[in-house]
Amino acid sequence: MNTQLPLGLSLEDQATFDNYFLGSNAVAVDAALACANDREPRWIFFWGAGGSGRTHLLQSLCHVAAERDAKLAYLPMSQARTWTVDVLDGLENMDLVCLDDVDAISGEHLWELGLFSLLNRLRDAGRRLAVAASAVPRQIGIGLPDLASRLGACAVFHLQGLRDDDKLRALQLRAHRRGLDLPADVGAYLLRRYARDMGALYALLERLDRASLAAQRRLTVPFLRQVLGD
Repeated sequence: MNTQLPLGLSLEDQATFDNYFLGSNAVAVDAALACANDREPRWIFFWGAGGSGRTHLLQSLCHVAAERDAKLAYLPMSQARTWTVDVLDGLENMDLVCLDDVDAISGEHLWELGLFSLLNRLRDAGRRLAVAASAVPRQIGIGLPDLASRLGACAVFHLQGLRDDDKLRALQLRAHRRGLDLPADVGAYLLRRYARDMGALYALLERLDRASLAAQRRLTVPFLRQVLGD
């Protein structure tokens, strides 16, 4: 896999299109697949609230592009303060650059200048770009108008959060992919008692999967209460 990542980071193995529950986001997912496979749109911007699957979709795109032997870079900009802006140097040589949580550098003048320069180099080199943030480009607090304009040139897609019934189906899909049976009553119990954020729910499901394997027990509500201390 020819993937450039900042030191200590890796793509999540579970962040694949197979594990992404579509909900109301089929159009955005189709666009991500097209970008991953070097089709239009070549510049793409996903936005949505926390838990809407932005990072999952962006990393799914990376996995598919990597399978095609594309040279790619994935940068979670929420960690940008632990790097220097030099991390952007040479990324125009990648086939695809993915910038997650780009709103995290809003108002950081050096980072905004660095990203603006990178986007210009990517455009001139004909490279692909995928970006994720919590809002549309003009509303994420970018202070450099030219950078906001460049980001606005992407094909922009709003990722919708899942309804509760879709969250249950998404949990069951993830459990099935792990070889785990998640009965509806157990999933409903999780949704009633714990955080509704899908990232937190998936992490909880992973914990339950490990506990189930260790105890050689099926997932039931009494078993959940035992493992989670309810």
